[in-house]
Amino acid sequence: MIYKIIKIFIENETPDIMVPGMAFTIEPIIMMYPYDELYMWKDNWTIISENNPSAQWEHSILITDDGHEILTFRKGEINQEI
Repeated sequence: MIYKIIKIFIENETPDIMVPGMAFTIEPIIMMYPYDELYMWKDNWTIISENNPSAQWEHSILITDDGHEILTFRKGEINQEI
């Protein structure tokens, strides 16, 4: 089975360089079957692929003076630093 990685983002007015105090999310979507098309709802947020069960997971990361902090880190998760 061939897996695709799709990057979806919305342009914003923030600077290109993250500075302490800024936060972002990493939000992968995993789909059961290969897909041909993705659809975005009118809310400009929700993405679906028809007849294809999926799961979404995310982490929110805060930029700090010393690097970063994973704000959504749960007890029992393994923190693998990059």
